[in-house]
Amino acid sequence: MCCCSPFTPGDGRLAIVTEPNATRTLTAADAGAYIRFTNAGGCVVTVNDGVFAPGDWVMLRQVAAGAVSFAGSATLTPPITNVAISGQQGATVGLVFDTADTADVTGDLQDA
Repeated sequence: MCCCSPFTPGDGRLAIVTEPNATRTLTAADAGAYIRFTNAGGCVVTVNDGVFAPGDWVMLRQVAAGAVSFAGSATLTPPITNVAISGQQGATVGLVFDTADTADVTGDLQDA
């Protein structure tokens, strides 16, 4: 079960979400969210195309020791098959969607 704070788009606050599970599929409701991954074994984040609108963004934070990696049909730059969040706790990655199907990935990345 995920916990998140109340969020109204445009009110200047992030939706803070804690994800304790080993998998998470991003949804349109995650746009503008700061997701904290707390599973010590890591988490696979699925990012599918057609979910987000241009200009949407999501921040991902590796709180636990387990790395966060990517899967899914969206086109991420660099490609999601080549990157993972750093194996170090505290790594943060941002996804910024250019179109409904593509996003730039920025932040603390390492080769998968």
